[in-house]
Amino acid sequence: MGQIDLAFICSGPYALGKEKYSFEALAMPQVRGSYLYQSYLIVNKDSPFQRLDDLKGKIFAFTDPESNTGKLVPTYWLRLQGETADTFFQKTIYTYSHDNSIMAVAKSLVDGAAVHGQIWEYYNHRNPTFTSKTRIIKKSKAFGNPPVVASAHLPNQMKKRIRKLLYNMHQEPDGKRILDELMIDRFIAPKENCYHPILDMNPDSKSERTFPQAAPSLPRPSKRLAQQITKCLAAEYSFSDPNFIWNDSDHAPVGYRTYVFTDFSLHAAVDVYLPASGVLSVPLSGGWFFGHLFDGIHD
Repeated sequence: MGQIDLAFICSGPYALGKEKYSFEALAMPQVRGSYLYQSYLIVNKDSPFQRLDDLKGKIFAFTDPESNTGKLVPTYWLRLQGETADTFFQKTIYTYSHDNSIMAVAKSLVDGAAVHGQIWEYYNHRNPTFTSKTRIIKKSKAFGNPPVVASAHLPNQMKKRIRKLLYNMHQEPDGKRILDELMIDRFIAPKENCYHPILDMNPDSKSERTFPQAAPSLPRPSKRLAQQITKCLAAEYSFSDPNFIWNDSDHAPVGYRTYVFTDFSLHAAVDVYLPASGVLSVPLSGGWFFGHLFDGIHD
């Protein structure tokens, strides 16, 4: 261990391996305005498949055994149905990259695959030769984007310099050119709570996970309150299809619980902190995330 000082790794190995391997997240990319991404379940555009169930008895491609979107997510979907890859699919293969999985589906080498949503979107924008021959039939919940991590052996002063370099990269012409080529807006501070859903999908991590302490007496917001916030978001930010998700958060103020509104069509998100007396939403670090103060809205 400790042979590599710095790496850009998948969210799955980060969430599931950071304690074991003692690496530290320094930054996470913001892509098209969001620090979140999803797994896409894709099939050939001309196939009859419309749902995961339609792929029973078919040939399926995983990307890598350690991949979050390419292995852990579809395995979790199957487990929810009381199935495993061996019982559900006729055959499975590993392609060892998301672009290979996209190509395999496009060429009908396999019937379906689960891929990193941002990689599918990247190719669909830059070179849709293969994505144009595929169709998305299911999307997962949102996860934190794959982070840049550092070895525990890297000196703290060096980590600080790397953070500063990454956080300001988008402000430098050369750095911005590199980020634009990768379709990354900028690097931001990691948000650990966004990786918790990955732990939730992995049955082996449940007993080891420690949750941030939130006020246990605070209930979920009422349907009426959720509708009021949704209305505000629609008016303020043009959210057309907001998703309302409860999410214990490391950065929530003491005594508050965090709820996250996401609108994947806009690639946008806003954190809403709920105290007992009402609702308060504050911008996240740097102010590049949507933030809004909801006055006079109470359960």
